[in-house]
Amino acid sequence: MTQKDKTKVELSDKIKRLQKRIAELETGDTERKQIDEALKKSEDLYRVLFDGAADLVAVVDLYGNFIELNNKFEEESGWSRKEMLGKNVITSGIMTLESSAKIAYYMAQIIAGKDIPIFEVTGVTKQGEKVPYELRAVLIKAYGKLTAIQAILRNITERKKAGKDREKLLHDMNERIKELGCFYALSEVIAKPGISLEVILQGAVELFPPAYQYPEIACARIVFENSEFKTENFRITKWKQSADIEVNGKKAGYVEVYYLQDKPQDYEGPFVKEERQLIDSVAERLGRISERKRAEGTLKESEEKIHLLLDSTAEAIYGLDMNGNCTFCNQSCLHLLGYRHPGELLGKNMHWQIHAKHPDGTPFPVEECRIFQAFKKGEGTHVDDEVLWRSDGTSFPAEYWSYPQHHDGVVVGAVVTFLDITERKKGEEALKDSQELLVQSEKMSAIGRFSAGIAHEVKNPLSIMLGGLEFLETKLPHGDEDSDKMVKVVKDAVLRANFTLESLIHYARPSDLIREMVEVSEIVNLTLGMVTRKAGLANITIDADFAQGMRVSVDKNQVHQALLNIIMNAMEAMPTGGNIAIKTFKAIMPEVSGEKSSCVIEVIDTGTGISQDNLIRVTEPFFTTKGSVVGTGLGLFITNKIMESHNGKLLIESTEGKGTVVKVVLPLAS
Repeated sequence: MTQKDKTKVELSDKIKRLQKRIAELETGDTERKQIDEALKKSEDLYRVLFDGAADLVAVVDLYGNFIELNNKFEEESGWSRKEMLGKNVITSGIMTLESSAKIAYYMAQIIAGKDIPIFEVTGVTKQGEKVPYELRAVLIKAYGKLTAIQAILRNITERKKAGKDREKLLHDMNERIKELGCFYALSEVIAKPGISLEVILQGAVELFPPAYQYPEIACARIVFENSEFKTENFRITKWKQSADIEVNGKKAGYVEVYYLQDKPQDYEGPFVKEERQLIDSVAERLGRISERKRAEGTLKESEEKIHLLLDSTAEAIYGLDMNGNCTFCNQSCLHLLGYRHPGELLGKNMHWQIHAKHPDGTPFPVEECRIFQAFKKGEGTHVDDEVLWRSDGTSFPAEYWSYPQHHDGVVVGAVVTFLDITERKKGEEALKDSQELLVQSEKMSAIGRFSAGIAHEVKNPLSIMLGGLEFLETKLPHGDEDSDKMVKVVKDAVLRANFTLESLIHYARPSDLIREMVEVSEIVNLTLGMVTRKAGLANITIDADFAQGMRVSVDKNQVHQALLNIIMNAMEAMPTGGNIAIKTFKAIMPEVSGEKSSCVIEVIDTGTGISQDNLIRVTEPFFTTKGSVVGTGLGLFITNKIMESHNGKLLIESTEGKGTVVKVVLPLAS
């Protein structure tokens, strides 16, 4: 074997070793395809999130021109992508003049590098309707440089109507969407951390001299996209070999190898055939590595957009695979559900984790879950009548949206967005209560006006009838039991009708207080004088125990009426007889007199008692358990109003089947 043949063999070995080392710098076509596949999935997911967002989302350039907007924007504003793309958010008329000025100001702040708050604007739909929004501006950067602004607008019409901040955006657009563990994990899988393109290129350039036939006089240089990488001894000479580096079919740079002095001519000047193959192969592979790195950069940028979108809204978002297991979740999701780390949810079945029970605690089979049903069918769903369960076992009313996630036309999972609507539910309940109260108030007002109009017209004939009955009592012969009984029945009916009319008159037109200083025992004795005879006839005993020296400044007639109402109720609660105990005493009642003593009139009966359901309603107007023949439902209502007008209190305790305790509490006179 000649020396030249030996040299060729050695050179061939060196070229093979160099090719092997270069191959180690890139992962090959398979990895690039995986990255391309991952990038497509990431872009598909970004589009699902972008178009599936519950808020209006638009992207504008630094001049305020629309470059993208989502489906919700088109649906709610009436403006289509085709109409809006390229138009300016400030001058297009999509905002009021005041809001346009506000947006212009804050855009200037953003471009100046200043932070801006979430702020309110008023949008104008295509139909001319003005809609209030809360706007969160999110910066979109590429390689550290601001390139666009993403505006997330939440319709706050309902919150304006309810007068409540439903969420401090809602995180308020919150905290409208912050860190995503699942996307960090996805990023680690797709964009493998490690060697940079710059390090690869510098390493590659150092590989050339040892692999060439005359390493001691060889030098190399790689020029790639205005960057230069060269060996320490690099110098341009006339003995050169070069190859272009192409990225996606276009020249992006080149590789050069020089000899520093002349050598015998061979295949290509002083360079052998294998060296041409080597430099071409390295240039080709560097191009492929660059393509891969660009793909990784694009993938990273896409993932950053996803992070940006998810971390810029207060709605909770999580992803599901086809088995219902969590693939990602954002910070708002963790916060609303009471978890600290994404790892507490990732890989777990979300139905069994947060949706496994109905509001009453009964099991919620996964087959009945509308999220599960929807994405298994490849459909979206919107639900606002269910609850989700926190990690601590508590639940909250939720509104959620579920959207299927497609890849190459096949459903591969779902993205679920949800909100805690506790405050909204409270607002709805408060509105419902207010409406019911208004209806009740209007009803009471109408009854009051009606009562005031007819009561006096009926009262005069009743007075004549009562006088006539009392006259008949003096004229009827003694001992005629049937006549006495009939007169008594008619007289009781007239008295009851008269009492009802008095209650209606007081309800319709409460009289002004005529205060006087009076002994409490005097009022009680006056009342007892009117009921003692009737109590005896009903087989009811009355025990009285009065504390002396208690004086109050009250309208004597009104307090007498209130006490009479209470005692008459007690007697009617004992149809077969019983006992009424009446006591007066001093007690500390902070709700009436603070730390000073108050006067208490206590009436205790042994009657049928009141159920707990009815007890909370006994002071409502026209509420009665006695039936329309006996009761009007105004007695305790008027009694309570009398106590309130005297800065006093009506307290009622009762046990069904055992009796009732009623306390009238009044401030003692100084």
